[in-house]
Amino acid sequence: MGVVKKYKTRGWSKWGGGRLMMIKSNPNVWRCQACGEEQPKGSPAYLFPIGGEDYIRICSNCEHKVIRLRIVLFTNLKKVVTKGGMWVDNMQSVQLK
Repeated sequence: MGVVKKYKTRGWSKWGGGRLMMIKSNPNVWRCQACGEEQPKGSPAYLFPIGGEDYIRICSNCEHKVIRLRIVLFTNLKKVVTKGGMWVDNMQSVQLK
């Protein structure tokens, strides 16, 4: 029999990776759920509805795009924030650089 190693639990994880120390979190940053960029803890976060009572946390850049382009669907936001993404609505195309 081999030696059994004990791991200290460092928090709960939906996938169980927290118990095996596979998922390491940094409490000083958070990730935008639309573009995936890391944001410092002090930067503002905005809630974007994705249906029903569910919301995602988005950064200032994504919120600016939501307001400027009047985006109401998450699929359209995801198309815009992807690199070189294009969003087409009402026969008008918007290309963001």
